[in-house]
Amino acid sequence: MGQVRRAGPIPYTGDLTLFEAVLAAQPDEFGANLGRVKVIRADPRNPLVLYADVTEIWTSGDSTYNPQILEYDIIYVPPTLLQSVADLVSGVFVPV
Repeated sequence: MGQVRRAGPIPYTGDLTLFEAVLAAQPDEFGANLGRVKVIRADPRNPLVLYADVTEIWTSGDSTYNPQILEYDIIYVPPTLLQSVADLVSGVFVPV
């Protein structure tokens, strides 16, 4: 979900990391904030929210913060600050 070209469910193959899932979703080159990607493990009583810096995984190759994705995990790629401002301005001026 979020600033990706291929939003929506991706078939779970069983062996998938956060980095692979984000690449499969094709993040927007200029609008995606890959430094604050959220992984949400749904639980009715105590959902677990993990934050990861995918750019750090890409640049350093350190897989310490590249968690294994489980079935039904939700991955959210937030917009950058500039993209958020652009969306706000577009939402205000486009109807006019």
